[in-house]
Order: sequence, then C-alpha cells, then structure tokens
Amino acid sequence: MSTPKRPIYIISYTSPLFPAHWSLWIPSSYNSLTKTPGTSGKRIHVTGDALNGFTHEFSRNYDIDDDSRAKTIHFISWVEAVNVVDGDDAGDPVEDVVATDKMEEWALKVEAPGRSLRGVEEGLKSRVQVRNCQSWLREFVGKLVEMGIFDEDALEKVDAVPKN
Repeated sequence: MSTPKRPIYIISYTSPLFPAHWSLWIPSSYNSLTKTPGTSGKRIHVTGDALNGFTHEFSRNYDIDDDSRAKTIHFISWVEAVNVVDGDDAGDPVEDVVATDKMEEWALKVEAPGRSLRGVEEGLKSRVQVRNCQSWLREFVGKLVEMGIFDEDALEKVDAVPKN
C-alpha cells in the first residue's frame, strides 16, 4: 500500500529590478484528477533583506489568489503527507515562527541568512557573497534531498526557477 503524498511547490514572486522572492508552498488540497493544487495552503520562507538579514516565517491559510504580486509556481517534489499539517483553511491568514509539523521543523534547522551586504559607510573591504531567500530555499531543498524526503531531481527543479 502506498503512502499518501503531498505536492510541494516554489512560488517565485517575480521582479524586473530585484531578485525574486521565493517561498516553499504546500497547498492544503490537491486534485489528483486534474493534477492541480488548490489556492490555499501554507508558505515556508525567510523574510527580510540582505542588508539587515532574514528570519523564518510560516504563513498559514495563505491564499495565492489573495496576493496580487506577479508570481510563477513551480512543482519541486512530493513529500509524505504525514510530514505536513494543514491549517484551518476557513481561518484568517496567520504568520508565525512556531513549527507545527515536520516540514516546518526541518525549515528551522536551516539557518536564515544573516546580514550579507554592507552599507556605504562600512566601505568596500572585500567581496561579499550575498545570501537571500533564494539561497536559503535552495539549501533547505538540498537538505531535504540529502535526507531522502524530496525526490533526487528537486535541486535541478529549484535551479530552473526564475531568479528575477
């Protein structure tokens, strides 16, 4: 008997000027006949900026149709359903940093990027490696692949997601 699985996506909020913001998205419902996700679910991501640093955030009861930003959605992998707990879809959107399931616990184990840009007043002492939500999400997916949670090709799919 096969274990029930849930689809996992990346939402890429596109921008012509700045790096796209990436969020891992787990829809609360999935229509296996039409192979389409519902519009409500949970986002797992880090928020902030490279100048000040990032923090983890879980957005529950998040409806992608309520967000007017330009975005693309990309399937990344399947995960066993036992690793995901849904919010109350009838409830209001909630954002917090308290893990309620395995996916969120694993996300917290990947450190959110700290400050990676320097202000002008600090001068140019050396080249910096800018870390952001994209680098964090790629590292998170990489850890899930290493653990055998995500499919082996998940990192290739992440690398194909638009970066702007």
